[in-house]
This record gives sequence, C-alpha cells and structure tokens, in this order.
Amino acid sequence: MRFSYLALVIILLVVLGVVGYGLYDWFKTREGLMKIEIYVEKMRVTITPSMDIGLGLDLTLVNKGSDSVSIDRILYEIYINNISVGVGNYSSRIDIAPGGVVSVTSQIILHRASLGEAVINSLLSGKYSTKLTVYLYKDTLLGSLKVIKEIVYSE
Repeated sequence: MRFSYLALVIILLVVLGVVGYGLYDWFKTREGLMKIEIYVEKMRVTITPSMDIGLGLDLTLVNKGSDSVSIDRILYEIYINNISVGVGNYSSRIDIAPGGVVSVTSQIILHRASLGEAVINSLLSGKYSTKLTVYLYKDTLLGSLKVIKEIVYSE
C-alpha cells in the first residue's frame, strides 16, 4: 500500500515536470517566433510545367531576439484587395541564430479564378492592396505552435 502511494507521487511529479517543461518551451518558442521579422526581397511570376501561374518569392527572415529560433514549416497566403489569390509553403526546417539572417525561396501557386476577380475588383475600385500572410510553425511538446506575420502593400 505504501509502495503504491510512493509510485503515484513519483508519477505525478514526472507528469507535472513534463507539463511544466512543455509550457516553458511553448512560451519560449512563441516569444522567439514573435521576434522574427520577414522581408520580401523579390517576387516574380512563373509558369509551371502544368501551366499553373506561380509567384516565386524570395524572403529574408531576421531573428531580432537573443535566442536561436527554429521554424519547422512556413505557409503563405497572398491577397489582392482582400481576395485570397494563392497559397504556398516551405516545408524544410529553418534554424536562425540570434541576430541571424536566413533567405528562403518558395513558390505560391495562384488561383486563376480568384486572381481574375481580384484584378477586376482593383480596376473597378481604382484601389490596389496586396497582403502576404506568413504562418510560421514550430512543433512543441504541447502541439504545433503558429505565429502569423503580415506584410501589406497599399496604393
């Protein structure tokens, strides 16, 4: 009987330790991802072999924090006049040292119907805005962590 109480206490302490470390890691990772700044260096229109219209992206990620940051994957979504016109991803792990800079090249596949709607909307309204939404993901002990960054251009 005494042994089972001792075993229960030890198991409880181990579980609390794992959950405590998981929470610490989650908050530390989130803080690190929030300190990442993203710049678009170049965009270029491409045509894929299957005749899809693509948008090549060259991004620069800058770690403004004092700790190393790892990103497991990145998803992108591009909007023209608040209409989603394409999505893309970068699925390789990225490690950025404190104060470090990393360049990423990726491709967004544009949806023809949405792109046409956005262009017509821009012509009719006389206004043009583009937003690139970047989702940074890091897998932690407590699940996948997502931080959203947006880059907006308006005219």
